[in-house]
Amino acid sequence: MLKRLSINKLYKLQFEKKLNNYVLLYPEGMVTLNESSSEILKLCNGKNTLNDIKQNLLQKYDSIDGLDDFIKDALKNDWLKEK
Repeated sequence: MLKRLSINKLYKLQFEKKLNNYVLLYPEGMVTLNESSSEILKLCNGKNTLNDIKQNLLQKYDSIDGLDDFIKDALKNDWLKEK
């Protein structure tokens, strides 16, 4: 069974109007995200597997190079959880 990805409950993905950008909020601070990171994290809703995320992004973008590395880093940084 494929694992589904979700944002860790200690973090909150939010659009910041002042920054005109998405951020990942957590108790000790905030991470400002670039466009591609934001698009990836929006898809990490607990329903999508990594394969689902890849398929969705390939519909929008020509390339998803770096996606696996980003997911690996996000899991390592505890931004994401696997279900």
